[in-house]
Amino acid sequence: MHPSLKRAFVLVAICFVGLISATIWTVRVATSSHTPPVEKDYYEKGLRYEAAIAEQKKMIALGYDFQADWFSGTAPLKTGKQTLRLLLYRNGSSVTDANVRIRVEKSATDAYNRQASFRSISPGVYEADLEVPFSGDWTATIFAETKDGKFERSRLLRAIR
Repeated sequence: MHPSLKRAFVLVAICFVGLISATIWTVRVATSSHTPPVEKDYYEKGLRYEAAIAEQKKMIALGYDFQADWFSGTAPLKTGKQTLRLLLYRNGSSVTDANVRIRVEKSATDAYNRQASFRSISPGVYEADLEVPFSGDWTATIFAETKDGKFERSRLLRAIR
């Protein structure tokens, strides 16, 4: 057999072993770090899509909104544990007796997602302790459940050290 043919067979064998190794490694990584869907109830949410949009429009028409320096972007989030303060209002008046939560998410993975519940500290003013693991862009979603319905807002925020 010609030496160049032997080199070609060796090269093909090395490529074959490399492809098999890469496939095994890819399958191993994919099965060891499974990420579930972003929304756990995505199917039910999809079925209620029109109703959810109508409810958000209703809550906006009623004048519901959130106010916070960190949520509007005038004061950045900090990394680490922090206390967030938020004003929930309707047409300029404070809203009391609401159930308010926050969820911060990284877009690439849900391994670092964090949630916290706000507690009422005075009429319309809510406070929560939240830990942001590291700096970068985070999607923050605030959920409020009031006697008039459910209201949520999302913003892209930057956390700094």
